Amino acid sequence: MHTQGNGGDVVSVNFSQLANSSESLSNRANALERHMHELDGSLAYLRNTWYQSGSAAGAQAQQAENDLRAAIGEMVAVIRNFSANTGKAMTDQMAMERTNANLFPGG
Repeated sequence: MHTQGNGGDVVSVNFSQLANSSESLSNRANALERHMHELDGSLAYLRNTWYQSGSAAGAQAQQAENDLRAAIGEMVAVIRNFSANTGKAMTDQMAMERTNANLFPGG
């Protein structure tokens, strides 16, 4: 959070919120992957019948499944990347605060 203090600008970082956000994002990515696995099991019968029938509708359904898998895979990658960057931001900020604190020993 950025505020205006008596001595100028003040930046306050809530490390707990950063850690929770990073973990929450990772949990969401895991949940999406679990749901895709569940969908995979649910679609087994379709794959064995409709997709294999050679019909145009079966081919379209298979393409829709492939598109969905690709989109969810991309979303999971973005979420995991954002989670990692949130965690890195927290780690970097903590290191910077330690460095800054060492500039003022005994203070």
